[in-house]
Amino acid sequence: MLVHGMTLEGLDDAAVNRSQIEIAFANAPENTIRLPLAFFLGQAFRPKPFESLLFGRAGDIYHNRVPFVYTGECTLRIHSILPVEGKLTLYQSPLNAPIEEFGMLRAQYNESTPTVPGVYHPFLQTSGGGHVAGAYLVTEGPHGLPFWLEGDDRWTIDGELRIHGTGSEDYFNCGWYALEGRLNGPEALPSHGFPVYGTTSRTMRAAAFRCHFSDPVSFDDTMDFVIEHGEANRHIAEYRSVVYWYAKR
Repeated sequence: MLVHGMTLEGLDDAAVNRSQIEIAFANAPENTIRLPLAFFLGQAFRPKPFESLLFGRAGDIYHNRVPFVYTGECTLRIHSILPVEGKLTLYQSPLNAPIEEFGMLRAQYNESTPTVPGVYHPFLQTSGGGHVAGAYLVTEGPHGLPFWLEGDDRWTIDGELRIHGTGSEDYFNCGWYALEGRLNGPEALPSHGFPVYGTTSRTMRAAAFRCHFSDPVSFDDTMDFVIEHGEANRHIAEYRSVVYWYAKR
């Protein structure tokens, strides 16, 4: 079965921010996905409503549109310390090709709270072959401009550094941020954006996403996808991230 996406309707903000979602596959328990629900829906720091190819919110309806394929039984659970009431809808269709032609959806969640000078924040570290489908990064640091977003993305693929980016804002296709009319506030487009970009009374927050549906980054053996926190990998901030990828079956 191919799942095109899912929606959750009627959940309050507290439930979204205090819950986890679990997607378990009976014939592949090692591939169980378990993520903070706010990260699964792109709702960290409670952004204004936005919609994208990965996730978002329209009115009181949250969605995640990362597709996945499964056979046998698939179970979805919401884990929370709070009562959770709402409506979950899955959008499915039969497969039109052998299941071997489809990758297995995986997700990796990582935290650097706080970051350590000289140590990269890990986005995805795995082996076995597959391709990256999307990334979501949530950061919070000292009040003022988020200089930690000057850090470069680095992709060591099959043991070789293949991609060395030019800055976090460039990786998320949002260069020239903090200029009038050029991401001087939150903005989200279908494939990329910064749904959160602004200050609290004591900190600066920035959350960004990028969809790789049209430009997947593949690997045959190993993937070590990391990002710096500021130029020279030296700024102190809190980093949390989710990367979606498809593993070879």
